[in-house]
Amino acid sequence: MPNFLTNTDKLVNWLTTLDLNALFSSLIGLAGVIVGILINEYFKRKDRESLYSDTIFQKRLEIYDKLFTKMSTASEISNEVIENVSLSKQERLQTWSEIVLDIAKFTDTNKLYLNEEIAMHCMITLIGVEDIYNLPENEKKLEISKFYTGIKEVSDLIKEEIGLKRLDKFFNKINKPIISSSYIEAFNKIKNEYDVKK
Repeated sequence: MPNFLTNTDKLVNWLTTLDLNALFSSLIGLAGVIVGILINEYFKRKDRESLYSDTIFQKRLEIYDKLFTKMSTASEISNEVIENVSLSKQERLQTWSEIVLDIAKFTDTNKLYLNEEIAMHCMITLIGVEDIYNLPENEKKLEISKFYTGIKEVSDLIKEEIGLKRLDKFFNKINKPIISSSYIEAFNKIKNEYDVKK
């Protein structure tokens, strides 16, 4: 028992002679170092995320730009496939199959960066265009309309996916442009009539 009392007395003496200001200063310093390390690590991770996200965004933007170009080219070639009377059924199939396969390979190669639903929309839009020429006139008009609607939707989907629609809205709020011409007014009138019919 005396040994215990001696140790307790030493502890009490040490605590009473202890400089509490120095102890608190040391603890605050230690806490500051730990907080500094944590904050530093947090910002390092944020910088890495920013670097990777910028790189990935650039890659995705490039791929979506190529997809948009390929779909625009397909739209141009579709006119030939649908309307050219001198093409045989086999020539139509061959011409259009090359377009479809090219875009299918592109979407498959870049599936890591492409939205799966957009890639699927592109493929469904393209399939069957080679058969439109041989359809009865009323079905032909309907299928042509569906095809061009699908092409327009690809453009809208890509703009939405890469953020261009939000940027357009943002810049329009800042700039508040008044864009008008007789062509634009006629276009908007036709567009509004078309949207009402939907």
